[in-house]
Amino acid sequence: MAVALRTRRPQNRQTEQTKPQTPAAPAGMHDWHRWIILVGLITSAILEVMDTTIVNVALPRMSGNFGATSDEIAWVSTGYILSNVVVLPMTAWLSMRIGRKRYLTLSIAAFVVASFLCGLSHSLVEIVFFRVLQGGAGAALISTAQATLTEIFPANQQSMAQGFFGLGLGVGPAVGPLIGGWLTDNYSWSWCFFINIPIGIAALFSVGLFLQDTETPGGDQARRSPIDGIGIGLLAIGLGAHQYVLEEGKRLDWFDSDLIKELTVAAAVGLALFLYWELRRGNKYPVLDLRVYKDKGLAASVALAFAQGFALYGMLFLFPQFSQNILGFSPTETGLVLLPQGLVIAVSIGVSSTAMEKGSDPRPVIFAGLAVGAVGLWLLGRLTAASGIPDCRLALMTAGFGI
Repeated sequence: MAVALRTRRPQNRQTEQTKPQTPAAPAGMHDWHRWIILVGLITSAILEVMDTTIVNVALPRMSGNFGATSDEIAWVSTGYILSNVVVLPMTAWLSMRIGRKRYLTLSIAAFVVASFLCGLSHSLVEIVFFRVLQGGAGAALISTAQATLTEIFPANQQSMAQGFFGLGLGVGPAVGPLIGGWLTDNYSWSWCFFINIPIGIAALFSVGLFLQDTETPGGDQARRSPIDGIGIGLLAIGLGAHQYVLEEGKRLDWFDSDLIKELTVAAAVGLALFLYWELRRGNKYPVLDLRVYKDKGLAASVALAFAQGFALYGMLFLFPQFSQNILGFSPTETGLVLLPQGLVIAVSIGVSSTAMEKGSDPRPVIFAGLAVGAVGLWLLGRLTAASGIPDCRLALMTAGFGI
């Protein structure tokens, strides 16, 4: 999830060289076209973030249907995240290589097809395989969608457009468990995937019919340049091994497992070689241009996005497991407990966006959000088997407002 920071800093030559250029909005695009595209981009992004949480409440039911253990069924989430993490850094390169509109529409279509196949799965192997495809397709639905907003909206409408987009990103993960719980209790876990189909088709038509491709800086050169196969391979090995260690380390007793030791070495060596390869002077066409992090504002935004994602998605993954396995909540009850958090997130985004518009310094808003979010996460950490719904809601709403 991207975090936009407006900071006042001296404009030096190095910063100007590394700062990404924003292409001008298409000249022939009507204003109402932009807002239709915005709706499509928001819905596609909601699909991606919602699918990281909507399935969580259905995992216990899926485990029973497939005859899988809790560790095995966790691969339904792990496979999605692994492929998403590997493809996500390459989305900018892919959009320049094949065109932003084409890449975005293909990704939405592939996400819809993969969702349909997930719902039809009859074994653990099938659903994990299709979740991997779904995660890879979903990588473009946030980063490329947000980059598209900067392309199609003029500067005086950017804050409003990004605010609406952020609202969808904040509410999607929170309402996902409620929708997933209700569908699981009243129909079956398959509908957690089937629900993506009409929403995805609507997003596909709004983006496919109204979005116009414009030439992005470096796009023509990227299409003619050789593919950085070594960089892509090192990125897949390094990030894939790293993510597997994080996902499965606890189940395998961390470094008591030879597999975890080997993958830790593979992750460290792969990522180190990836950094060297991408930054070396002889590599004129890197798959991921790491030199843009010379811009301090961008580097700070990425650090905040990491902290935000770590807190938000960790909370939304762990709480359904805790509420159903320890507190004995049903999937629907878990979703209802999480619903107020989504409403609070919507209010918080509006408050913070207004505060950012009125002041030029974002740091007070950021520090306040970090403090409130820390209090909420501390309250969540103090929940016990004796905790009730009011305790859970207070902790979730406080953490959501801050994050």
